Amino acid sequence: MPVFVRFGDQQFGLTQGRLLFGGALQFDGTDDQVTISGLSTPSPMTIAAWINPDTLTGNRAIVAQDGKFSLRVTAGGGLTFTTPGLKDHTVAAGIVAGQWQHVAVTMTPGQTGGVVFFVNGQEVGSVNASGLNTGNGTTWIG
Repeated sequence: MPVFVRFGDQQFGLTQGRLLFGGALQFDGTDDQVTISGLSTPSPMTIAAWINPDTLTGNRAIVAQDGKFSLRVTAGGGLTFTTPGLKDHTVAAGIVAGQWQHVAVTMTPGQTGGVVFFVNGQEVGSVNASGLNTGNGTTWIG
């Protein structure tokens, strides 16, 4: 069963590989990732994912695009959306280790309250948005 990844108006099907597990992607938290080349950065954007972190130490990447943005779980269960060289947009999100949670962030560049974070469908905070680095780049999941 393939797993589909949507990025803006581009969709990719993943049908094989060591990360594919029962219709989902499984990462070991150390060195596993999916790499997709040549995607353009959507603006504004929404990123959503189901996560089940085994620990809340350090920063754990969810998705990132080379030099453009990253979304990660931070030590202690926060969420950070980073626009490299511009701003770390961070909220205390209450992420829990060992539990499935749906996380999402919306980013509207340059807008007051333009970065909004959600956990399990509930808004957990917003931050004034920086600009957004756009263009084509390599995107990593995991």
